[in-house]
Amino acid sequence: MTQARQVKRGRWVWVLAVGFGIGVWWSLPPPKVASASGGGGTSGSPLVKIEPIVVNLNDEDEVHYLKSAIELEVENGSDGTLIGERMAVVRNELILLLSSLSSEALRGEKAKVELLHKIEQRLNKVIGKELVKHVYFTELVVQ
Repeated sequence: MTQARQVKRGRWVWVLAVGFGIGVWWSLPPPKVASASGGGGTSGSPLVKIEPIVVNLNDEDEVHYLKSAIELEVENGSDGTLIGERMAVVRNELILLLSSLSSEALRGEKAKVELLHKIEQRLNKVIGKELVKHVYFTELVVQ
């Protein structure tokens, strides 16, 4: 193959690679913008997503852990922004509360519903305002 033909072939490979890259880029979904308030709860109120938390449970006989992802329903976007600004305090309170539980205390639907109410009360107390309307588990694993 002549050198001119190799250069021409190299250009075509480069053009095809760039075209493929652009095609893949256009087919990707748009990135999610990090926001203190998101989708909406059952009443259409904003939800504040809390990244998953993993804690060791307070079991004496065996080692168990809890992984939970939580969303907080708030009245409006400004409440979500306020919670977002205090996220370190919110996560700290959740870690303290969740790590104080035993795996036995998390058995059954009633126990989980009570925990949701307890989380709501504790977060409103630590924030200093009644901003959290409802708490939802989006992920809950006890192992």
